[in-house]
Amino acid sequence: MHGDIYSDRLSAHFSIIGGAECKYVCPIIYSKGITLIELMIVLVILAVLLALGVPSIRQWIEDTKIRSIAASIHSGTQLARGEAIRLNELVRFQLTSDLTDSCVLSGTAANWVVSIDNPTAGCDAAPAPQATILSAASPRIIQTSLGSEGGGSGYTINADGNTLVFNGAGRLSAGSTITNIEIPDFDGRCQHQGGTLRCLRIRVLAGGDAIICDPKVTATSDVRFCPN
Repeated sequence: MHGDIYSDRLSAHFSIIGGAECKYVCPIIYSKGITLIELMIVLVILAVLLALGVPSIRQWIEDTKIRSIAASIHSGTQLARGEAIRLNELVRFQLTSDLTDSCVLSGTAANWVVSIDNPTAGCDAAPAPQATILSAASPRIIQTSLGSEGGGSGYTINADGNTLVFNGAGRLSAGSTITNIEIPDFDGRCQHQGGTLRCLRIRVLAGGDAIICDPKVTATSDVRFCPN
């Protein structure tokens, strides 16, 4: 019943506005949506935009992974340095093949161990309690990090050594072999080699500090410049 009343009122309304005015009202009321051609045009535009955006998204993801790996390794070096000062004891930062009971020192993997003793074949040991770490059993691990935790799954690095040893003053001690850590391994994919990846370098300074820098930057006044 209500439908009949509404239909009658609508018919009366159109009879009042007349055919001439209906051309402004009727298309709005009787519009049934977009046509198939309009839908196809929208889909083509979306496909083009997606194709243009995918490389940029992929590049952003890769750059983010590299920054995460660099930040993880850098934090490990600074942790070792800080613990050496706190404990007034030699503390090691070492890159390892993995974090198992068969680990070996490696300059190509992003895994690291901060410990007082050499962690070879003992990287799976639980961190020692801070209060008693000096009297704990070897390797007296302070902290470990798996490379994939920093987004480094599938990436290799290229370090010119595998060990940093810090003394109680926070300076490098005998046995330190790392000067540069390239992230990821510079294999032709980096921007400074003509590639697309924005690769990074961790440069270990003589005083024991470590910085993250960009090998592509050549201006010495730029904070991202890698010192020699």
